[in-house]
Amino acid sequence: TSSTPGYANFMTFFASAGAVDFPIEVLQTLFDDAEVFLDASLSQQSFLPNYEAELAIADDSQALVEHLNTVLTFGTLSDTTATLVIEAINEVPANEINLFNGRAIRVYIAVTMILTSPDYLVQK
Repeated sequence: TSSTPGYANFMTFFASAGAVDFPIEVLQTLFDDAEVFLDASLSQQSFLPNYEAELAIADDSQALVEHLNTVLTFGTLSDTTATLVIEAINEVPANEINLFNGRAIRVYIAVTMILTSPDYLVQK
């Protein structure tokens, strides 16, 4: 609490809206875990992700999100989160972009957004 007139901790707004306040350690773990899924050099230390199935359907954002919903959240992805992921990956063309594989970028964006979403993180 501050004695400064008109000051309100920015988390007060989020808490009043029902947001969960995660400790910093939890947030760091979240990003560390997501990084392992996406960085092949890190994942080789524990597992090597194989995104062949996801790359095969990366042209169809709806199909990609439905597939990831099944394999990552066991069908518990909210409609709101699914819509946000679909909108984000639709911003990336599925073809080659300046030496980058558009399909791979679409898959990485979708996986990252789902792995860092409350639908994935909060155990129900």
